[in-house]
Amino acid sequence: MFNEHIIFSSAWREEKTIVRINPERRSKATESKDLLTFKCRRMFKINDYSLYLVISEECAHPKHSKEIASEAISGGVDIIQMREKNKTQKELISLGVILCKLCKANDKIFIVNDDAFVAKEVEAAGVHLGQEDMQKFSIDSTRKIVGSKTAIGLSTHSLKQFEEANDEENVDYIAFGPVFATKTKNYSIGTNDIEKVLERAVKPVFFIGGINLSNMDELLSLGAKKYCINQRHFRG
Repeated sequence: MFNEHIIFSSAWREEKTIVRINPERRSKATESKDLLTFKCRRMFKINDYSLYLVISEECAHPKHSKEIASEAISGGVDIIQMREKNKTQKELISLGVILCKLCKANDKIFIVNDDAFVAKEVEAAGVHLGQEDMQKFSIDSTRKIVGSKTAIGLSTHSLKQFEEANDEENVDYIAFGPVFATKTKNYSIGTNDIEKVLERAVKPVFFIGGINLSNMDELLSLGAKKYCINQRHFRG
């Protein structure tokens, strides 16, 4: 199921050297084209050439999310986000505990989508918010719920939204997209702003939306080094 990713991963990571930096130097470091690691001021570091996978049981069926996550980890995925839109909070906590334990055991990063309370309860490394989620959980209220040691990620869909997230102290990483067309979004923003985003970024930026082997070279040529993939791209 994850053979595509195994090829994908080895292609972009081959002979890369990871360089650790002090978080106080991140502004200067992001100006360097040799930078391959950003150390999050919260609980974890995010390396360049990181692969971030969004999973849900709806897409995993008939497999369990734990099985999908295990295959992803074996294939080289670095970050796993639990994205479930049709579960109760109790069900989210139950599944989150399982996935968080799996990620910690394999030194991977576990993120909860949408729900700051669930992220805190399962002791996730981070919580990810969409633009619409901020009607329920503002950035400030999310920080109060999860505390200072849990990362907050934010989805952005335009250069303006990116710049706002980039300036927001309590946002630790940014998702930018959808870059290409997807089955779940009725729009895409294209690649025109990618270089501007990378030039201005003072925190990790993951590019998301329709990314696969067929368009990877285009993103690499623009300098993109972090990618967020939906598990649909790995289904056989």
